[in-house]
Amino acid sequence: MSRLSYFLYSLKDWVPTSWRKGLVTVGLAGAIGLSGIAPTSCLRPNEIDKYTRQLNLPKEDRAIVRQLGYDGMDEREKALINEYNSLLTSKQLTGQSLIYFRTQLKSIAEDKKASDDELDNFKDPDADGLTNQDELKYETDLIKPNPNVKYSLDKNLAILMK
Repeated sequence: MSRLSYFLYSLKDWVPTSWRKGLVTVGLAGAIGLSGIAPTSCLRPNEIDKYTRQLNLPKEDRAIVRQLGYDGMDEREKALINEYNSLLTSKQLTGQSLIYFRTQLKSIAEDKKASDDELDNFKDPDADGLTNQDELKYETDLIKPNPNVKYSLDKNLAILMK
């Protein structure tokens, strides 16, 4: 408990109930002003946090992507979250692949912004020309390049793959 919180808490018996809300507001505003945090970023819910809760993203993953949302959520960040969520919900992302994608997500989130290049690399980390969605569809390794599958798809031989 911070000193300010402790001080405000200790006054609770001395201060009339009608004043407490004002005292807490003044105390919070003072704490925010002293810390240098903009009040709006502290009090406004994070858009990304709300969005990831709607998707039922696991708590540990929400904590990772929450870093992206301090200036709002743009289309790249939304696409990144959707891509990651689709990988998680596919039930094919386990073990080494899950660790790999979670590490990539952490790396992108540390920058506080998702760039176009980062999003493209996330969608096709093995750079074999197949997106993660294609790799899930054809049950190939997401992080290991498989140019044969891409070649088969380019030559319309996809019917032979299943």
